[in-house]
Amino acid sequence: MKKYSTTPVYYASGSPHLGHTYTTLVATCLRRYAEIADHEVIPASGTDEHVQKIEQAVTRAGVSLLQFVEERSNEFASLWQSLALPVDLFTRTAQANHQSVAVDLWERMSANGDIYKGHYEGLYCAECEQYFTSGEICPTHRVPLQKFAEESYFSDCLLISSD
Repeated sequence: MKKYSTTPVYYASGSPHLGHTYTTLVATCLRRYAEIADHEVIPASGTDEHVQKIEQAVTRAGVSLLQFVEERSNEFASLWQSLALPVDLFTRTAQANHQSVAVDLWERMSANGDIYKGHYEGLYCAECEQYFTSGEICPTHRVPLQKFAEESYFSDCLLISSD
């Protein structure tokens, strides 16, 4: 039976740190445990290159977006290799193959009526890329939370497919 051992999709807004390494190590341990039971395991990881904090980091660095995310993604991939943490499937959200799969999924869910447009408003920390229900300061980054509102797409379903 084929299984995937996945990490979070890491933000390519900065260099990898201990937390990134820890979750990749845990995924590697789970892979090795599953392989003992004769399961075929594909370790997967990657970087998300489409978040506000990347735009902010690119502005601070004074380089092009493409150069910045390429360098950060390469740092992640190189670190896993140097630490002998195998990742067979490393996906970047800016890659054409990822984009085509995401568009296909979107189109299928849209055709099924599984996606709807709505409005979201809340207290937001761009560093976390997270909304909070209360408070004035991000508990992790100790920066003021910003009131943020946006039109968003929502779904009430979970799509699981082997296609």
